[in-house]
Amino acid sequence: MRITQESRWEIELGLGKENPILITRRPTPEEKEVFLAARFALGSNAAKARIEFMDTILIGCEKLEVDGPGGEAVPITPATPNWKREIDPAWKTSVISQQFEEHPVKADDAKKSGPR
Repeated sequence: MRITQESRWEIELGLGKENPILITRRPTPEEKEVFLAARFALGSNAAKARIEFMDTILIGCEKLEVDGPGGEAVPITPATPNWKREIDPAWKTSVISQQFEEHPVKADDAKKSGPR
């Protein structure tokens, strides 16, 4: 498997039957370095560092909806105004913590679809 900067990960959140997915691009080494420096800096706000990093690499999502103007369910897409703000910050911090702090992302991880 060739991993390039264009690679992306689809990360299943494991929340109920619909199982929402956050789609991220592969961060650059510099982006990871900046994140880890911010995350582990003395007196840092770890949650804020994780959310900012996720917002940097987040490129899409699936199976997530918001209420539209008429109360109807509308899928969240990058075309949705402020779409990244619609995604629960707890989900963002959890994904970043699990994928970039506890262990590296593995292309063959059965729970994730891996780079595409």
